[in-house]
Amino acid sequence: MGTPPEIVKKLFDATTVAMGQPQVKEVLAREGTEVTLSRSPEEFAAFLTEDSKFWARLAKESGATVD
Repeated sequence: MGTPPEIVKKLFDATTVAMGQPQVKEVLAREGTEVTLSRSPEEFAAFLTEDSKFWARLAKESGATVD
C-alpha cells in the first residue's frame, strides 16, 4: 500500500528543484512562508508525522468543533 518509493523520490526531487527557484521563494515569502527543505522523503515524512500531532493537539486543546 502507499506510493511506490520511485514515485516518492521523483516527487521529492521535483519539489526540491521547485523550492530552489527564486521566484517560488519570493512568492512564498510574501505569504510569510520560509522555505526549509528536508534532506530526504523519509525526513519529510517524519516532519509531517510530528506536525500533524501538534495540530491535532492544538485543535483538541482549543475545543474547536466541526459544524
